[in-house]
Amino acid sequence: MANMNYKDVLAIIGFITIVVKLLELLGKLFDEIADFLTKAKIYIYYPIIIKINKKKHKDYVEEYFNKLLFSNSIEWPLAMGNVKIEWTDEEGVEVDLKENLLLVRVEYASKVEEALARVAFLSAPYLVSRYLEPALGEEFSRLVAIGVVENLLQTHPPVLARFRKLIDEAYGANNEYKELLSLITRADDTSLYKHVFLYELREILGMFGARVDKSKLIPELKELLHIVANLENIDAPKVCGYYMNLTIVRAGKLMKVALQLWEPYILYIEKIRRECQNLQRIYIVSAGGFTSKAAERLLKYMEERLPNLRLLGRFEYRARYYKGKAHVPHLVAIMEFK
Repeated sequence: MANMNYKDVLAIIGFITIVVKLLELLGKLFDEIADFLTKAKIYIYYPIIIKINKKKHKDYVEEYFNKLLFSNSIEWPLAMGNVKIEWTDEEGVEVDLKENLLLVRVEYASKVEEALARVAFLSAPYLVSRYLEPALGEEFSRLVAIGVVENLLQTHPPVLARFRKLIDEAYGANNEYKELLSLITRADDTSLYKHVFLYELREILGMFGARVDKSKLIPELKELLHIVANLENIDAPKVCGYYMNLTIVRAGKLMKVALQLWEPYILYIEKIRRECQNLQRIYIVSAGGFTSKAAERLLKYMEERLPNLRLLGRFEYRARYYKGKAHVPHLVAIMEFK
């Protein structure tokens, strides 16, 4: 290296850069080839072979469904690692914790979309947490899981349409459930369903498993769902209960960002702590003009001003829909008192 001149170094850097770019291009190309082969298998091979081989139909449903569920496990951390299908006249679900496997027994359907939608409907609660259905009961747990499954099925409209039909058949006549589904959809539009509601639920189930008091937990979940679906219209968004003790801080007004007027946020949290002495988590939520650097300064300021407060996680993304606009930048930061 000592004998190399400046041009040699530039040449090596240029060569490495070209190699990296080629690898990135090949990676994308192979992904596209793999995606093409998968689509060919799904739309050409399987439609022919499943007419003469029922087992191939099951293999296809398993392959398709697992690819659908687990292709983005970082974005949606799912509870189970794999789904197996078994054709049967009596539908049901069995959890194999040792193998981290979900066995879904489902009635045979010649149309692949029908089979996939039925598997999604039956397995939904177990995808959020293996404790969800034992803790909340079959109906409410499935309602809670619908937001996750609908999000996963967005890129598969035929399956999503049939899944929604199953949901409507199961809950369409129940006005309370229809309202809950509407709240889930609104909360999911801004991803607060995932980053706030499901985060809290997973924390509770991770701590208590299925040993929860439904009469206390379900009302708190409904209260939180109402908050995250209507956040802009709630003055002091908080849940102060037996299982949940949290508040949501809305940050991001341009004037406060520009002038770093953070103290009102501290005063708000201190006020909530007086009302809710067991306050555990604080969610910082912002949409639009709140920049990453401003967020870093605010979070650091809050940790300095509020003893024992620590940052657990921070998520920046574009919301599907917010105040009539699509793809609006959003920030959610989760903070917790030690």
